[in-house]
Amino acid sequence: MTDGPDNADDLIQMSIVLMLNSARHRVWLTAGYFVPKEPLLTALQLAARRGVDVRLLISEKSDHPMLVNVGRSFYEELLRFGVKIYEYEAGISHAKVALVDEDW
Repeated sequence: MTDGPDNADDLIQMSIVLMLNSARHRVWLTAGYFVPKEPLLTALQLAARRGVDVRLLISEKSDHPMLVNVGRSFYEELLRFGVKIYEYEAGISHAKVALVDEDW
């Protein structure tokens, strides 16, 4: 599945929103870049608010350093809703993984 700033459909974020809206127990996400659009931000908040264990693993470093700061600007609001945020310190991770409910 392709996604990126040149793709207006944002298929990855739309898929994650769907997973967050249907999750009952947990959603753990990892991403190299974290710049959520409003639907994803809201879905993360609502899932955490209804008791889903929502965790984000985001790269501490990036080949686009400005994106790290943009992503961090969302941390406070997400933490307030109970989303747990971790930063990957061992390098730059471009992984896109979502673990949902009992899939693991």
